[in-house]
Order: sequence, then C-alpha cells, then structure tokens
Amino acid sequence: MRPLGLGAGDPNLHIENGALGLAYELPEGPAAARIWPGPEGAAAELWGPGAEALAAALPALLGHLDENPPLPPLPGALAPRLGLQLAPFGGLRMCRAPALWPSFLRVVLGQLVTFVEARRSWAGLLRAHGRPAPGPLGLLLPPTPEQLAHLPTAHLVALGVPDRMARTLRSGAQQVRRIERARTADPDQAAALLQSLPGVGPWTAQVLLRDAIGDADAVPTGDYHLPNTVAWALAGEPRADDARMLSLLEPLRPARGRFLRRLEAAGVHAPRYGPRSAPRVLDPDRD
Repeated sequence: MRPLGLGAGDPNLHIENGALGLAYELPEGPAAARIWPGPEGAAAELWGPGAEALAAALPALLGHLDENPPLPPLPGALAPRLGLQLAPFGGLRMCRAPALWPSFLRVVLGQLVTFVEARRSWAGLLRAHGRPAPGPLGLLLPPTPEQLAHLPTAHLVALGVPDRMARTLRSGAQQVRRIERARTADPDQAAALLQSLPGVGPWTAQVLLRDAIGDADAVPTGDYHLPNTVAWALAGEPRADDARMLSLLEPLRPARGRFLRRLEAAGVHAPRYGPRSAPRVLDPDRD
C-alpha cells in the first residue's frame, strides 16, 4: 500500500500541477490540504475545522521529521548495481499519518488481492459512503468507524469487498481505539495491538507500521511478491520464501522497511513467469 493514498482514481487524493491534495477526519474535525513545493520547503493551503491540527501533522505526514539516515551497507555481490538503482530514491522519507483509521481501511482492502482490486474497492467504498471533505478539491473522506460498524457485511461485499475483509473492517471499526493506540506505541506493542484484531495478521500490521506509523524497520511477511523481489535484488534469486527474505534482510537492520520502500520506488522486481495480475495465494498469516 502507499503511505498517502492509492494513486490515480483515489477519491481521497488529488494530484495536479505538482501539488498534492489530501483529506483526513481528525478529532478536531474534518480537514483537507493542498500541498506544493515552496522555496523553503513545502507550502500548504488548508480548509475545515481540523485545519490547524492537520497543519501541525503535515511535517510528520510528509516525512520531514524522519532523519533519513543512510542505509547500512548493502549485502551481497549485487550491492554495487543495486546501490546505483536505489541512489535516486535516497531522499525517500518514512511517513507518519495523523490518524490510522484511513490507512487501516486501505491496507485491509489490500489483503490477498492485487493493487488494482484494492484501489477499486477503496474508491467504491468512498463513493458509496464517504463524505465531502472541506475545500474546493472535491475530495471524499472515508466513512467513519461509527458509520462502517453499522454497515452490513453483505453491503460491503456488494461494493466488491471480499467477505473476510468486510468482517475485518467492521471488527476494526468497533475497536478503532485499539487501532489508534498503535500510532503512539513502540513497534512491538503496536504490532501486538493490531494483530489482536480479528483478521489482522503480520502482513497487515507490518504494512501499517511501515507506511502509516513510520517504522523504518518493518517487514511485511506473508506477501506473494515481496520475498521474490528481495531475493532477486540482493542475491539474484528469482524465487524465495519469507525465511529466505528475512535472512537476506538481516544485515539491513534497523532500516529494512526503509530499504523495501526504496526497492518499491525504484521498480525493482523479480522475473515474472505467470500473469502479472495473478491473484495472491491465501496465506493465513497475512490476513
């Protein structure tokens, strides 16, 4: 999943002329922002009752509070070539979201499906049950936990959300305080809090830790493609399992998640021998 949204077609995200628009529901109220590069850093225009709170959260959300230390030396004989591939993305920062609920929705919708399918479900959910965000950007806010907790599972399934994910979303909505507590917990406690929710396993918890809480060492296990990508990048091996991936990543502690973000940004992937959109294998540790 993406730290700030799901790209083109995301009703909660607006990108135009080098400016980024986004919206959040915060305890202080809904807020939206349009952000663009300025001469002394990012500049922003904000709308809504929660504008002041969102303004205070923007430095962390945009990764400006991440010190971004250099990666540990890349292991293996392929390190020089890989280093050149990753060099243009050395400025990529770890982001910290001001609220975890929207990221939880997006990540759960990405369980066991392709990115395109996840984006379709997310957009369908917001268009059916989202609310207009403040400001002129035409953004939609995702349904609140209270709204989603009262949606019948069958209704979510009708929007294209698989039944198991629908139940996880409703369970998370009913226990949203536990989700939000994970934002301020240490990584081990945050993972335990998230995985105490029905339907949330290591993959979901670690993606949230990496992409929404800013844990630079988080590694999602149970992913269909990621072990292959890591093994190909670091060892030239086209296929691997989680154990092999973790072994290869060990020298990169405490920056394994940072390394994975740069791999993704650089478009590194293992050779594909089957259809690109093949569904992911059911992994009980992932959902």
